[in-house]
Amino acid sequence: MPAPATAEPTPAAVAPTPAMTLSPPSLLPTGGDEPEHGRYKTPEPPLPTRTPRPPPTPTPMPLTACAEGEWRFYFEAGGGLPLDVTMSDPRFAFDRPRSFYVAVANWVGLIRLEQPFDLAARYDIDVPRFVEMPDFPLIADLEVQNDVAFVVGGSQLAVVNATWNCYWRPITEATFPFPAQDVELEGERIYVGGSDGQQLHIAVLDRAALPDVRQLATLTFPPGLWSVAGDQLLTYESPSAAVTITDVSDLSAPVSRLVQLPLDPEWDAIGPPHLVDDAFSLLIRDRGLLSVSGLLEAEQEVHWHAVQDDFMLGGHLAQERYLLIVGNFLDSYDASSAIHVAIRDSQEGFVTAGLYPHFPVYSGYAIQDDIVFAFSDYLLIVIDLTEPTVEKIVRTYPLRGRLDQ
Repeated sequence: MPAPATAEPTPAAVAPTPAMTLSPPSLLPTGGDEPEHGRYKTPEPPLPTRTPRPPPTPTPMPLTACAEGEWRFYFEAGGGLPLDVTMSDPRFAFDRPRSFYVAVANWVGLIRLEQPFDLAARYDIDVPRFVEMPDFPLIADLEVQNDVAFVVGGSQLAVVNATWNCYWRPITEATFPFPAQDVELEGERIYVGGSDGQQLHIAVLDRAALPDVRQLATLTFPPGLWSVAGDQLLTYESPSAAVTITDVSDLSAPVSRLVQLPLDPEWDAIGPPHLVDDAFSLLIRDRGLLSVSGLLEAEQEVHWHAVQDDFMLGGHLAQERYLLIVGNFLDSYDASSAIHVAIRDSQEGFVTAGLYPHFPVYSGYAIQDDIVFAFSDYLLIVIDLTEPTVEKIVRTYPLRGRLDQ
């Protein structure tokens, strides 16, 4: 058993520090027997069944003074994405059901969805409009809940107002003595994590104290992936075949245990694995996409999703409910692009939407079971997976230039 995570209650600084650059660690699967489709019994003692998590508690608002009726986003703040900013590595956040955010470099775009939402109505999806964070490092991650955005990059956390009439006005900020690469919200806590190459550091902040920055603890682990589900913090490090689950309900005395993953060291991984809430996924050449969910429960749900032509693929994308793969292919004779979407715990496999002549397509996000957003360098591509024909693209919206098209 690994040593328990350490907790160190150090306050976050509030003065900005220079941006830091750190490449993500290389993560490869190791150890374990090949699973069958269905349930995989962990050798650990039986654990109590997880209690469903309650919805997040809204943060008291407003956190800053805000004049009603300014409509700042539409008339002042929002605009097209500059031509010199690539869409090749976006980050997403969905403040359901109305506001979808996409971050690239140090720009953040908002896509508004009308409620009730009708996919057939063109204006039920607003054209994406972007704002710049000019004094902020390159954005590594963001989360948005209840019209409050939490953005990390360099060694900084910025908390900003995401309401329509006070769009992206600062609320507060903090800096950390480690790279801030990921942010997660869980109940009344804000988790900010990043690796300095030697350790994974996760700062835990009191969300209810905003706009004051109150740091509750700093947790340290070996470098790797992490996620939060309730009061359980999950970490995965290479070359491990297990996820470490740490109970952080009492930050002064965190307790860790291991859950084995059904991995084989001989597998050829395509791209990095993903850890989202209590689910792990990994794309494996000649085998498909492995998903192991329910890591907090006594038995895990194991599913294999078959993948065709995996030589074209560079990895996969993971959400709590969905798994996605974006594929682009180009040689002297042919070009193609497509997105493949599967429900994580379903045995129905991937549904594919061909996207060519949009090429290359960099990323995607499943809004719901049948609606997917995909992004090329110039367009938001809206996809209806229920469309019976090969062409599943409903329409496109510009990301750059004039936004009134």
